[in-house]
Amino acid sequence: MNTLLWLLEFFILQAELEVRRLKDELDRLHEKVREMLQEQGRKVQDERMQLERRYTQQMEQLSTDLTSQWDSTSKLQLELEKQRRVEIDLRRDLQQKTVTIEELKKELQNKIGELLHI
Repeated sequence: MNTLLWLLEFFILQAELEVRRLKDELDRLHEKVREMLQEQGRKVQDERMQLERRYTQQMEQLSTDLTSQWDSTSKLQLELEKQRRVEIDLRRDLQQKTVTIEELKKELQNKIGELLHI
């Protein structure tokens, strides 16, 4: 009976030691998982910050490019308006010269006609 009691206590002690070992192993695994989650969280945060930085840089570059394009467009528009005004002025001058030439032709025709009738 004593041997049986001793065997029973031995198995109970072995079971308690195994339970303690398994709890320790489980605690180590939980700690490892917690560390991995923290590391993953840091990586995600770092990546998000890099993406936000890149986004901000690209937006700034696009804004700069847009401003430059807007300035170029404004300058070209002003130049186009200037060219249109010059063209209008030249057409007006041409029309006036054409009228003057026509008047001179008529006057010349009249003088030729007068000289021929003399």
